Amino acid sequence: MTSGGLVPALGKDEVANLRETLRKRRGGMFAEAVRGLLHALERSNGDVMPASVLVTSALPGEGKSTLALALALEIAAGGRKVLLVDADLRQGRLAEVFGAAEAPGLLDLLAGEASVESVIRHDPESRVDYITRGNAEGFGALREARQLADLMRLAEARGAVVIFDSAPVLATTETAILAGIAERSLLVLRWGRTHRRAADLSVAQIGAQTSGPIVATVNAVDLKRHAQYGFHDAGMFVDRLAKYYPERR
Repeated sequence: MTSGGLVPALGKDEVANLRETLRKRRGGMFAEAVRGLLHALERSNGDVMPASVLVTSALPGEGKSTLALALALEIAAGGRKVLLVDADLRQGRLAEVFGAAEAPGLLDLLAGEASVESVIRHDPESRVDYITRGNAEGFGALREARQLADLMRLAEARGAVVIFDSAPVLATTETAILAGIAERSLLVLRWGRTHRRAADLSVAQIGAQTSGPIVATVNAVDLKRHAQYGFHDAGMFVDRLAKYYPERR
């Protein structure tokens, strides 16, 4: 397993308006941490950005959807094409983020009710292509994965990095299937909340499906509290270094 570093916590309003948050604070600590995650993914893949990345967590509420969106926004801001896929087939909320209709989406594609081209939408403001969760009854269809293969081929032809925002790995078998499809997996662990046993089980389930290294990151770090614990990385968050950034995020 490879470390993706620590990601500072954001306020609720900042998370709810993440596109605006990153646009205004590209020099901030959160944006820098997201760029660090991208660098870690590249390091784990021979210094080349993976063609596809699975973003998951051990349990709900760890912030994996926020980081999946942040990665997609940062990739697009860097001038590269990206396709963000809402692969959380039960609780996905990507349609709400972009203010789009839920269908057609991934479930509709998996059910054979929509084509690959028809489910891909574009956000002109962020330049992110995305696929919503959809409405059709397509649970279990990931096992066949024929439509996903078509999706991956189209993304490759367009030169787009695919970011799968999946369900927590301990919640469904669908995430393990995606781990076997994506080139790299990013496991999001929440600071002060994710239990070690849940993290170990998650790594084991992902590792059973892929031979590549798993990148893990600790999300929603309370910087002031973390700096008090004396961990080896606590020096990253001392006041003098934090002041290097435009804001303490």
